[in-house]
Amino acid sequence: MARTVKDCQADIAEYEKSLAELQAILDTMRDSIKVNPDNIAEFQPLIDLTEPRHKEDEAKLAGLIKELAVLQA
Repeated sequence: MARTVKDCQADIAEYEKSLAELQAILDTMRDSIKVNPDNIAEFQPLIDLTEPRHKEDEAKLAGLIKELAVLQA
């Protein structure tokens, strides 16, 4: 079944929400490290795991935005 504009828009909304949540998590961990550098041992491994997921989701979102443009054309 072919994807529709509505399908693509729903996927975009989902990725935007996920990215916002991941960014908030990353910001919180980085802020915690700034406030108390002793937290680096706890949070840096989590940051290292979260950043690649965030970048992957950004790439997927960019692809979806391009797909949406094609569908709308």
